[in-house]
Amino acid sequence: MEVARNEAALRLFVDRGSPLRPRPVRCTIGGRPVTLDWTPAPMKDINPIQRSWRGERVPEVSTRLVGSHGAWVKLGYFQPNDAAQVKAFHAAIDAAPALRTKRDVRGNGGGPYNWFMAYLRGLYGQEYADHYATERLHIRAVYRLSPAYVKLDRDGASEAGNLGEPADPPYEINDTANDRLQKQAIASGRQIFQSTPIPFPNNGRAPVNPVRAKVYVLTDYGCGSACIGFVDELKRFSGMRQIGLPTYVDSRSGTAVDIELGTGERMFKNVR
Repeated sequence: MEVARNEAALRLFVDRGSPLRPRPVRCTIGGRPVTLDWTPAPMKDINPIQRSWRGERVPEVSTRLVGSHGAWVKLGYFQPNDAAQVKAFHAAIDAAPALRTKRDVRGNGGGPYNWFMAYLRGLYGQEYADHYATERLHIRAVYRLSPAYVKLDRDGASEAGNLGEPADPPYEINDTANDRLQKQAIASGRQIFQSTPIPFPNNGRAPVNPVRAKVYVLTDYGCGSACIGFVDELKRFSGMRQIGLPTYVDSRSGTAVDIELGTGERMFKNVR
């Protein structure tokens, strides 16, 4: 509720001079009419407030040893932007089996599921992770096949290949079928495409948890999108406890794309 109130306040009382709507001059607060007295507020003053409310931090993936058997692992992103971030994340995956640790995902704004699933498989082993981590498989995505989405989809696949994105076989099992159906939808002029339901594998008998100690996951309001998926998956594992603040209030799954208008202004649209 706190993060929702903060976001609402920014939308109501911070005006960025949008050409699409006039600036309000009055409103009703507590049943009383109030004339709004707008004051210039430099973004250099507002941005730090926004970042603190949203839990934003400098993206970092690192491991700090604690005692002889533990470590504090920061997982600050699930979408590496360059080779250095890819290397740091793979180092965390490689170190995961030897650690009994706290996972700090505060400020993690999300990214592809592939990265956090690679980490979970590194920590728990593939058999255990794939048996329990099935929350993301419940998502039934519906895509609006706008030119912006199609371009984003194409660029995303190229970027994933360039950065060596780990595979997530259970989630990607229908990718080939979805690619074919999406191409058919585009060719026929349809604007909406619904992904193929993912069949849940029969994993048989539950494997033994290889992690013998408690796993703590530290969250805050800045944990959003795929970071919420990471926490949801971990909640299915035994011996896990979430501590800290709640995750971000994220009721949609999608990506915002900025589109330049003829005036030179930019607008944002959600493409999924």
